[in-house]
Amino acid sequence: MNKIIKFKKSKGNTYILYFDSKSITLYDDIITKYELIRKKEISDEELESIEKENHKLAAYYKALAYINIKVRSEKEVKEYLKKQGFLEQTISYTIQILKEKKYIDESRYIELYIEDSIRLKLDGPEKIKRNLVQLGLPNEKIENYLQEINPCIWEDKIRKIISKKNRTKHSESGVVWKRKIESYLYHNGYSKEMMEPMISDLQSQDDDSTLEREIQKWLKKYLQKYRKEEAYLRVKQKLIGKGYQKENIERILKKIEEQN
Repeated sequence: MNKIIKFKKSKGNTYILYFDSKSITLYDDIITKYELIRKKEISDEELESIEKENHKLAAYYKALAYINIKVRSEKEVKEYLKKQGFLEQTISYTIQILKEKKYIDESRYIELYIEDSIRLKLDGPEKIKRNLVQLGLPNEKIENYLQEINPCIWEDKIRKIISKKNRTKHSESGVVWKRKIESYLYHNGYSKEMMEPMISDLQSQDDDSTLEREIQKWLKKYLQKYRKEEAYLRVKQKLIGKGYQKENIERILKKIEEQN
């Protein structure tokens, strides 16, 4: 038998229970359930049962505290409890209880995640789906929620991304810049079909003022080292490599030559 000496309040909803040979920390739920305050002693078998149940309760309360920070998926909770040192059997039991009490709810999680992504980020539907699948959510259920989103929302986000990126454009040609925008949108979860209407609005022709600045910059550099003919050739090669159209380069070069 284990003789109960005293109780001492500990952190949160736990108490330290002192026996004649050791002490253990128990949740108040366990103390109430087993009426430990009224008892003077308990058997080894009963103590073993109490400790096992208290361990399960510890997993539940830790998971609950984790979920209270933000909504979590089943996969996230499992990984968290595993890191906390709980065994698979205890984790499975805890997940079951959390689901029964709706603390873990796949549908609600997907809905909130999509809403937050739309409100706070510029991610496209494919990226949102990838993120949710990585969190252990079912692909079919994710797609069902995404299909309910108004397409105008994605179009608006694509326009915002293009506008933001255009503010950082420097010396790229129209063709190269368009390719960069397409690549960025693709990696952020937008399909070719979604981006095409907005991408087609980008100026695919080289901007003359940008091209002329580039030509002037490289002409100045190459004319210091090479004869005029070779300098012109190197300028063409350089800018064709950067995505500018040959005919546009030659046209601006001719314009500059006529001005000089």
